[in-house]
Amino acid sequence: ARELFSEHEDAAGELATLRRLAVVAGTERQKISYRLQLVERAVASGRKESATASLIQLIATHPTNYGVLTEAADYYWLLGKREQSMRLLASAAQRSKGRFRYVFARKLAARQSERGQLAAAEITLKKLYDENPANLDVFRELSKLYVRQSKAGALRERYRQTIRAVKEQETDHLAMRQTIAQLREQVIEAFTQLRDFNSAIEQHIEIINRNPEDETKVNTAIEYA
Repeated sequence: ARELFSEHEDAAGELATLRRLAVVAGTERQKISYRLQLVERAVASGRKESATASLIQLIATHPTNYGVLTEAADYYWLLGKREQSMRLLASAAQRSKGRFRYVFARKLAARQSERGQLAAAEITLKKLYDENPANLDVFRELSKLYVRQSKAGALRERYRQTIRAVKEQETDHLAMRQTIAQLREQVIEAFTQLRDFNSAIEQHIEIINRNPEDETKVNTAIEYA
């Protein structure tokens, strides 16, 4: 029936079929899929209140489903309900564990940063950072925030903590050196954006000290200076 309505460009009939499918689908996964399709149609046609009502119902029915919460947060954002999207992500991060909590928190920090809520984004990321200071992805996002807030001192302190954490966690000496070299390259860019050129050059020197035979790195440092 849905295919028939679609072929005849009967939007009302297709929507009615989707609503029924969302009720009679054989599995919860299928029901969720059909309901999200209804939300997508409502968003595409500009029916924001209908889309919002469907999202509220979906979240109430599946309050702990990762896919539902992720899609709902994205749709809220798309609908212009930015604060509602961030509240949902914050609640999901607080109630989740392990990898799921990490993903929700990262997404929340990205949304906060996009909204210009830099202090809030920093708090969100620092909680993740304190759990694993050797996580270079989290450090990279924190670095971006420090650059935007002109916090050179905070960047230096966080960078030193990250170096220590990498040395403590990484047992393979070669892998540790490569990770730290990658980290130094990250902070060179951040210090450059902060116009803290001396700190950036110090990192170039540290890179050379650990591999003085690498002419490419030597030349890069000279060109930078």
